[in-house]
Amino acid sequence: MIIGVTGGVGSGKSTAISHVSELYDALVLRTDDIAKGLMTDPKLLEQLEAAMGRSIRDRDGLLDKKLYGDLIYSSERMAAISDSIVHPAVWDYVRERAGEESSKGRLVLVESALPGKELSDICDHILVLTAGDRARLSRLAKERGYSSERYEDIKERQLSQEAFEALGDVIIRNDGTIEELKKRTEEAIDDLCKSCQRKQR
Repeated sequence: MIIGVTGGVGSGKSTAISHVSELYDALVLRTDDIAKGLMTDPKLLEQLEAAMGRSIRDRDGLLDKKLYGDLIYSSERMAAISDSIVHPAVWDYVRERAGEESSKGRLVLVESALPGKELSDICDHILVLTAGDRARLSRLAKERGYSSERYEDIKERQLSQEAFEALGDVIIRNDGTIEELKKRTEEAIDDLCKSCQRKQR
């Protein structure tokens, strides 16, 4: 089974995913990590350079992260070009890898903070984590040192909480403790994945 996990920044996705992964020995596919990994692919870099009209590599031929970041954050056109190349590559990878492991009977979790049609197409179910602003900001300030300004900036670039919830088969509210989150997530996965086997302890 393939289960998508999404939600806004500070909603508790990482904690929920780590707990499920430990319980079921699930494969976890994080779209952000996959995108970063694909940026080392020479063919992808060639595609980006051809579309962007300029080199985005350093002296060693690797991605110049600062230059690339400056380009896509300062120009909506460049950001759109990058997305049109990187996003399909990410979802192609997810589709292939998730399909391989799921066909072997393994539980697969696909995490994405910017879900689209691809997540719904690939996954059997989608689990959404939500939380109030106070809980999210407190969590991010403690765990990552985020200021309220940074939290608001990231939040504005993501879907609204209502839009996230509209995507989900299961909604988990995470305004409480870590243990409460783990318990709710465990119950949700057990309900969705009755045929999946728990990891032997």
